[in-house]
Amino acid sequence: MPTTTYQLVCEIAESGSISGAAEKLHLTPSAASHSLNSVEQNAGFLLFNRERGGVTLTREGEHLLPYFRAILGAEIALEEEIMLLNSVEKGKISIGVFNSVCENWLPDILRSFHSKYPKVEVQIVEGGYPTIEAMLLEGKLDMGFASLPTHDKFNTIPLIQDQLMCVVPPDYVPENKDYITAKELQGMDLLLSQPCCDRDSMKFIIDNKLNERLRHKFTLESSAISLVESGMGFTIIPELVLIGYRGGNYRAFPLEGGRFRTIAIATMKKKRNTPVVAGMIKEICDYVSNKYENNSIIG
Repeated sequence: MPTTTYQLVCEIAESGSISGAAEKLHLTPSAASHSLNSVEQNAGFLLFNRERGGVTLTREGEHLLPYFRAILGAEIALEEEIMLLNSVEKGKISIGVFNSVCENWLPDILRSFHSKYPKVEVQIVEGGYPTIEAMLLEGKLDMGFASLPTHDKFNTIPLIQDQLMCVVPPDYVPENKDYITAKELQGMDLLLSQPCCDRDSMKFIIDNKLNERLRHKFTLESSAISLVESGMGFTIIPELVLIGYRGGNYRAFPLEGGRFRTIAIATMKKKRNTPVVAGMIKEICDYVSNKYENNSIIG
């Protein structure tokens, strides 16, 4: 059946009027009636009850309506994908990423993207949150990964909430088995890894005066973890970062009440996304939705 037929059935169900649906779809009432009759003849039963005040779904129509909507949605998605493939035949895109995304997500994302759009040149720029934000604002990047909240000049698409973990020496036993409280940490030295210091983790540190015991700052997460392993203090690192340090001589616990960083895609509000950027955003969102089926917060 043509896409307009699925649209017609769905629109009649929504509006309760054949003539109203015909007007919205720019069809004549007679053409709409003819198309609906043809569908019902092929099905072997009526989809709608014709009444003076309009039309209502029959029992069979109610049963089949979700299938009509699903097919219509698939048709629209197919048309959009064809248009995207045609428009993203070639081009360039620059993306700002922080280390944990680069290591854990990017290989699969780029492999899939390149298989669909082999002529698109992708430039990856790795940096911390401030670097990526600054390069976006200066127009040096087309898009970037960010931790929310971020600059108000950005359009953002939240992806996941990445839990902040407290990394402690291997012999440390928290008062509660499942999490660590801020009160416990106030008596320990803080080892700060600057790439992991997003606004949420710093707010937790400052609100609980943990910065008063700040002993060392590092540019690499591995340095902070090494000192934790030697018993010199604690550090706070997102769960996605810790994936690269599995098997280390440390223990990691969630913070009391649950603390997270929200990873998002960021683009400039005043800059229209090119088809290439739109294609990459879709690729990233699809990847995160599939990988984190139950934890994705994509709208």
